[in-house]
Amino acid sequence: MNRRTKYSFQRFCFYFSEPWVLGIISGSYSAGFLKFPHQSLVLNAYTTFYVVLLASIALYRVSPFHPLAKVPGPVLFKISKFAPLWYCWHGHQASLYKSLHACYGPVVRVAPNEISVADVDAIGAVLGSGGLPKGAAYIRFRVKSGPENLVTMNGDLHAARRRLWNRAMSTESLYEYESIIATRGHELVDALNAQIPVAKGKVDIGQWLNFFSFDFMSDLAFNAGSKMMKEGDVHKLWPGLHLHMRGVSILSHLPWIPDIRDRLPWFSMPLWPIAEEVQPAQKKDIWYHLMDEAGLEKVKPSLAEVGSDAVLTIIAGADTTSCAMTSLFWLILSNPECYKRLQKEIDSVYPPGSDPLDVSKHSNLPFLAACIQEALRLLPPAPVSGAREVPRGSGGAEIAGHFLPEGTQVWVPPQLFHLNPSYFSPRTEEFVPDRWLDSSSSSCDEEKNPNQSTEFKNDMNAYLPFSFGPANCAGRNLAKKEIMMVMSLLLYTFDFRFARGFDSKSWPERMQTFFVTIRPPMEVTITRRGL
Repeated sequence: MNRRTKYSFQRFCFYFSEPWVLGIISGSYSAGFLKFPHQSLVLNAYTTFYVVLLASIALYRVSPFHPLAKVPGPVLFKISKFAPLWYCWHGHQASLYKSLHACYGPVVRVAPNEISVADVDAIGAVLGSGGLPKGAAYIRFRVKSGPENLVTMNGDLHAARRRLWNRAMSTESLYEYESIIATRGHELVDALNAQIPVAKGKVDIGQWLNFFSFDFMSDLAFNAGSKMMKEGDVHKLWPGLHLHMRGVSILSHLPWIPDIRDRLPWFSMPLWPIAEEVQPAQKKDIWYHLMDEAGLEKVKPSLAEVGSDAVLTIIAGADTTSCAMTSLFWLILSNPECYKRLQKEIDSVYPPGSDPLDVSKHSNLPFLAACIQEALRLLPPAPVSGAREVPRGSGGAEIAGHFLPEGTQVWVPPQLFHLNPSYFSPRTEEFVPDRWLDSSSSSCDEEKNPNQSTEFKNDMNAYLPFSFGPANCAGRNLAKKEIMMVMSLLLYTFDFRFARGFDSKSWPERMQTFFVTIRPPMEVTITRRGL
């Protein structure tokens, strides 16, 4: 059998094993038995048919005839999606993929027609220019009755929409946003100050960072003036957002199920209180650029198109940035020497009476920048991200030494690369900001071993907190600036420590992955610094 004939046979088997095809075949086959008057015969026929059908599918999927037969992986995962779906349902997809790659190597078959790749040489072929388009994991982010947003787009449509986003995230535009960050930053300080007399300053810092990021991004995207830091989450937007993300994540693993998301109200994005208050762009915010108020595009985008991207701004901007800051808090509070060194650096750059929101001094904060880099490496907000797909009609693709037929879903989980000692070493799974600094910089462990000198390996091709290629995170520079400003302000103003009785060691283990990371509460005690 030549390669072309073999591939045609594999593609036929691949499509034959799709659930919707099986449903049509089984429905047509079993319908004939309904004419028999004897119910026992019908029941026996149904039972026999489905037992044989399911057994044949299982045998085919683990047989050498399956096009992914040479990709290693657990037998149960090769047979059915139910096993990986169980982990996804509980938010454990990131830890699952980590354990699978530790057992089976850089390429693992994680479902009948899906693989996960943790080989840096394959990143360009999957995520790079000319790589694979976004797959089934992204389809569920599309609004059935509305236009696509930047996350779900591919090809020329994505490139056209990305031009608007690039203008919105240019250096000039980021300068315009600094005043909004500063205003909301001061509101956050006032809100935390008000909490000090309440329960002796014990707060869930993650919740307050959520409130800050939502208020800030609502200003930036809708010019709507959200008031979470003053009023709280009165509309329960954060629980609704996370419920939505969980539903989308689970349905993304079941692309053959009819799209029921829009029929279930608890899958709908609960952003109506903000969307109803949207106002025309009065300054050069994101809305200004996405609406192309400058008139730089040949075809002006519609209000519906911009609205879909504005909602994306809330999800991608608010949730991921607050996640990154919360994770950074956990890491520095879990490493007291790093915390002291970070606060000392901030105090030296911003002495008493100065403005800790002065971005012109960010270049003098290398250790803070290194802490952010390291936090994004260890606990990226999207540790698994979404799958890409070998496009239909392409004839297949060669990825990481394996031939993949059309329709194969390919996962490239960023956290797997970040925690791989082949790409980041030594102390791969430890919080070591010094790996991002030159060797002349001192270490967090300098008091323990002042003569310690370590050569770190950082493969930047494997550093993917903002993804890679033409579909990488458009707001990555905004996120970095926002985190730098907010962390400088908070560490300049307050002292933080884990609250008494809070189980800090288990906090990262209680995180759940549903495309983005849902964080458990993080209880800290705050006190005002005497500056």
